[in-house]
Amino acid sequence: AYEKAVELSPMDPSPLIGMARVEMYSNNLKKAENYLNSALSVKRDFTPAIFLLSQIELKKGDLKGAIKKSEEIALLSPNNAGAFFQLGILYYQDKNYNGAKSAFKRAVGINPNYSNARYFLGLIYDKDGSVKKAIEQFKKIEKLNPDNKEVKLILKNLNSGKKALDGISPPKKSPEKRGQPPINEKPKIKK
Repeated sequence: AYEKAVELSPMDPSPLIGMARVEMYSNNLKKAENYLNSALSVKRDFTPAIFLLSQIELKKGDLKGAIKKSEEIALLSPNNAGAFFQLGILYYQDKNYNGAKSAFKRAVGINPNYSNARYFLGLIYDKDGSVKKAIEQFKKIEKLNPDNKEVKLILKNLNSGKKALDGISPPKKSPEKRGQPPINEKPKIKK
C-alpha cells in the first residue's frame, strides 16, 4: 500500500515515513534510514523524518547523532513543546544538564501543563541545589496530576531535605530510561 501511495503521490513524503516505521519495527535500520532520507529529498524540513532518524541514531547507540537531529527539529519547529522535551531528554541522558534545563524550560514555556517536562526540570533544579525551584515544579505537577504517588514522594523528599528521587530510583528505572513517561499527560475526563 505504501509503495502505491509513493507511486501516486511522489511529492508526498508521508508514505515513506510509513515504510520507514515498518522497517524500524523489523529492526532493519539501514532500510528505514534509506526511506527517511528519501522523504527528506522530497521535503528537506520534514520533521517526522528527522525525528525518526534521531530514533535510529539512538537505536544505534549514537547519542550525539540523535542530539544533532533533535536540535535540527527544535530549530525547524520552535513552537513544538514535544520537540524541546525530546531534546531535553537527550541532553539529560548526555549529562548536559544546562542544555536539558533550557530545553525543558522552553517546553513548559510553550505548554505550561507539560508535566513530564516539569518533572525533568524539577530533577535538574534538585541536582543543581535549587530545591525551591524543584519544589515549585513538582507542586505544579501535583496540581495537574493529584493522584500521582511518585510526585507526592518526591515532594515529601524535597520538603524533608532529601534528594528528589531518594528511595524512588532505584529500585525503579531512572526516569530517562523508562519506557513510559513518569507522568500521564492524558487529561482526565470526569463522568
